[in-house]
Amino acid sequence: DSKKENENVSSTNTIKENVSSTNTIYNPPKEKLFCDELKEVCQSHKGYPYVWGASTYEQGGFDCSGFVYSVFKKMNKPLPRTTSIKYWLMFDTEAVNWKDGECGSLVWWSINRPYGHIGILLNTPVFWQSGSSTGPIEKYFYKGGYWDKSFVAAKKTNLF
Repeated sequence: DSKKENENVSSTNTIKENVSSTNTIYNPPKEKLFCDELKEVCQSHKGYPYVWGASTYEQGGFDCSGFVYSVFKKMNKPLPRTTSIKYWLMFDTEAVNWKDGECGSLVWWSINRPYGHIGILLNTPVFWQSGSSTGPIEKYFYKGGYWDKSFVAAKKTNLF
């Protein structure tokens, strides 16, 4: 009987350990929470058209810098509404390759003019931008692809 009692105690302890480990609260890193929120906010803009000079839902869509402005505003990190080149000048952080950017970095391309297009890096190689033919949409960097060839630089915003 004592052998059976020890087996029962042992199996009860094993069950308690398993239950205890499943009740452990997972606290994801702050960066992951931020990235998840950033992705949701970017996705909330999808379906709106590109509208030159627009930066709000009420204006019916977003241009590239208006999209950046709106996303940061929705995340309670408001930036002044400006052009992509002025955003470049605003952030006094090191310019890096998109591969070295981090979630929330701004990314620039020379399309039609130097620093003429801006987007938001999520997790390399994923970024969001508002293109003239797509409106806000998720895109990817591919080595030698369109976005890679016209890429200028990424800059960390240090807002998060």
